[in-house]
Amino acid sequence: MMNEAELGDKIKGAKSGGHYVLLTFIALLGTTNAGCTLGGNTGLADVWAVQLNWGDNQAFYTTVVSTFGVLGLAIGSILSKMVTKHGRRAAILWSNLAICVITVPYFFLLNIWVLSITRFCLGVLSAIIINGTSLYIAEAVPAKFRT
Repeated sequence: MMNEAELGDKIKGAKSGGHYVLLTFIALLGTTNAGCTLGGNTGLADVWAVQLNWGDNQAFYTTVVSTFGVLGLAIGSILSKMVTKHGRRAAILWSNLAICVITVPYFFLLNIWVLSITRFCLGVLSAIIINGTSLYIAEAVPAKFRT
């Protein structure tokens, strides 16, 4: 295992400008998906209330759905160390792909459980992306620029 200085020097010597563009794209992709998961309830709560006939219980059900998303973030934070150990870039890219697939149930909301489980899965994947992205960027920065 390399120490930070050796890793930073290796990356600095081996990477071109195009690599940093790719690195930035991967980081942006990951953080954008994570941000959508965290803030997704804001604009969709009214749509969910109509589709699922929540009526006067909209605030309660929105809270339930939000709680599943936050619970997913907590579980994903615990799992992210294990997942990112096998490759941060792969974890970010596979999590983004999984988010694209898991978002499909949003179009077929049958009940609150489908919505809650979807939010939970998106929370888990978003936590993996958040942790993987920050580690990925930290590894790519040369050691002399790290604080």
